[in-house]
Amino acid sequence: MSNKKVILGVAAGVAALAVAGVICKRKGYFDNLSTGNWGSNLKNKLNNLKDTAMQKMGSESGNGGETNTQGATKSTTGKSTAKKGNSMDTGDAGMNPATA
Repeated sequence: MSNKKVILGVAAGVAALAVAGVICKRKGYFDNLSTGNWGSNLKNKLNNLKDTAMQKMGSESGNGGETNTQGATKSTTGKSTAKKGNSMDTGDAGMNPATA
């Protein structure tokens, strides 16, 4: 298919849509479509969603400090346990059994 045929096909499609649009406009098919409220309704819904998210984030931030403290305590306990378990009976308490 040559470029000339493609261009003619696209032009014919655009012309057909333009004619259909003019006919629908004159018959009044587009008169019932009201877009005035859609934008304001969407804006209100997004604002409500943002407010809800901010409230949940604010209430959860108080719990985050407690969780962080608990995690730090568990981390320290794990480190001390790992140090105790690392010294195996190989004759030398500080020697790593994997490198012996």
